[in-house]
Amino acid sequence: RDSPEFERALHIRYPDPLTHYLWGLHLKSRGNLEAAAQEFAYAHEHDPQNPAYCAALAEIRLLEGDYRAAEGWFREAVELAPDEPGFRLLLARFYVDTLIRGDEEALEAAEKALSLAPEDPAAWELAGLAYYYAGQGSRALQYLRKGLQLAPENPCEPVGRELPLSPVGPCPSEARLRILYRLGSVYARLGQREAAGDVLCALNEAAPESPWAEKARWLLIRLGFDVSWDTQCHELKR
Repeated sequence: RDSPEFERALHIRYPDPLTHYLWGLHLKSRGNLEAAAQEFAYAHEHDPQNPAYCAALAEIRLLEGDYRAAEGWFREAVELAPDEPGFRLLLARFYVDTLIRGDEEALEAAEKALSLAPEDPAAWELAGLAYYYAGQGSRALQYLRKGLQLAPENPCEPVGRELPLSPVGPCPSEARLRILYRLGSVYARLGQREAAGDVLCALNEAAPESPWAEKARWLLIRLGFDVSWDTQCHELKR
C-alpha cells in the first residue's frame, strides 16, 4: 500500500526533478512503465546533467524492448559521468549481457568499466563474457576466474526461526553463483569438460536450491555427468 507520508511529500516538492525521479521509481516498481518514463523524462528535462535520470530512462526502454533507445540513454549517462563506474557497468552489461556482443564497442565498454572498478567482480565477469563472445576463450577464462576470486561470500543467516541453509561454512553470494555458472559454461563451450564439471559441481554442492544450481545441473546432464541426489555429481554416468 502507498505511504500517505510519501504522497504528501511528493505534493509538497513536486516541481523538484528528484521528486519526479523517486515517483518514477515507485511507478516502475508497480509495473507502470510508461508513466514512470514520463516522470523520468520530466526529471531529465529539468536537470539534464544528472546521469541517473538518463540511466532510469534507459532501463525503462530496455524493459520495453526498445534497444536502440536504451542504448542512446545508457550512452548519454556515460557521457555525463565518464569516470563513474556504475554507468559504465550499465552500458557494458547492456552490450554484453543483453545484446550478447563481443565486438570492439562491447569490449571497449567492458574494459573501460573494468579500469574504473578493478575490484568489482561484475566488471571482470562482463569483460570475460565479452572476450568469450569475441572468440578469445583463454582470456575469457582468465577474466572470469578473477571475477570469481573477487566475488564475495555471504555468511548463512537464519530466516525467522528457521535454521541457516548450510550450518557450516559461508553461503555463496548471488554474484559468486552467477560467475561460477558462467565460468563452467565457458569451460564447457571450449571443450574443457572436466574443468566445467568441477566448477558446475562446486556450484551445485554450494547452493543446490538456487536457480543457478538448477541451470548447472542441466548443463552437467548434457555433459554426461550424473547429478542424481544419491550420487556425487562428479561421477560419470555408466
